[in-house]
Amino acid sequence: MLTGCRKSELITLRWSDYRDGHLFLRDGKSGPRTVWLSRPARDVFDALERTGAWVFASPRGNAPPGRSALDHFWRTIRAEAGLDNVRLHDLRHTHASIALRQGETVLAVSRLLSHASPETTLKYTHPADAMARQAAETLGAIFGG
Repeated sequence: MLTGCRKSELITLRWSDYRDGHLFLRDGKSGPRTVWLSRPARDVFDALERTGAWVFASPRGNAPPGRSALDHFWRTIRAEAGLDNVRLHDLRHTHASIALRQGETVLAVSRLLSHASPETTLKYTHPADAMARQAAETLGAIFGG
């Protein structure tokens, strides 16, 4: 959730992709891209043990994990947290929604997620009614004096 990355981007992440506080993805869904990491995200990466080339190595050796291994890991975490129906991809949606609620623009969030168009980003964001209410109050204050 801290990165907004796709599952496929995380599975293939190498330690050489993490430098200068950023992720430099060679082959994301929409091509190469830079992932700008927050301090909490950098802290997580910095705390991970580097035992090979892959950030998330397969238990079978020095290779990336398969999708089934990541899915198994996610099911375990989800069960421990009591999040029965939360998909790993939902964390990407949450990343986008929180950014928007905190005042980031759709264009900025689109760039964070590496979407080709802001319309795609709008499908990811789930603005709350509170955002619409706040917008109405802000405009009312401007127009109503």
